[in-house]
Amino acid sequence: MKKLLLSAALVITVTARDVALALEYTWDGGSGNWSDSAWTSGKAWTDGADANAVINAGSVLVTEDVTAGGVTLSNATLTLDSGKKLTAGTITLGPGGNLILRGNSTNTVLAADINLNGGSIGMTYGNAAQMTGKFTGSGDLKLDNGSNQWSNVLTVDRSISAPTEEEPN
Repeated sequence: MKKLLLSAALVITVTARDVALALEYTWDGGSGNWSDSAWTSGKAWTDGADANAVINAGSVLVTEDVTAGGVTLSNATLTLDSGKKLTAGTITLGPGGNLILRGNSTNTVLAADINLNGGSIGMTYGNAAQMTGKFTGSGDLKLDNGSNQWSNVLTVDRSISAPTEEEPN
């Protein structure tokens, strides 16, 4: 009976340790797809509101819808492929952190908070985007129509929403 209890305790301990480690994923750098095993120690990403992604270097392409508790970018690029959706509690774009929305259909970014801490959001030619969240901080908003690129510093300190009939454009 003691051996059985000891074995059960070891299994529970190992399982709880693995679950705790699965909550934060750090990109190992380089270029690749979000679904690659280039996350912390070769683990593949597992979607979930309790999973946090930290990308401090490299270039990551999202080719499928992603759900995360938080996404933090600095000195890295995260590109949302055509028609894909990124859902996160918080998205933080630090210095050198670039979120690129590309393709010929609507990309969707849903977040409670989008923190621009020196990073940028870019949209490529032919793209439409739906972004929902409270924007804070300052950074660049870049729009590229294929032959010209416009870049402005964007500073916001409140939620941005579509105007209603009562609000002028």
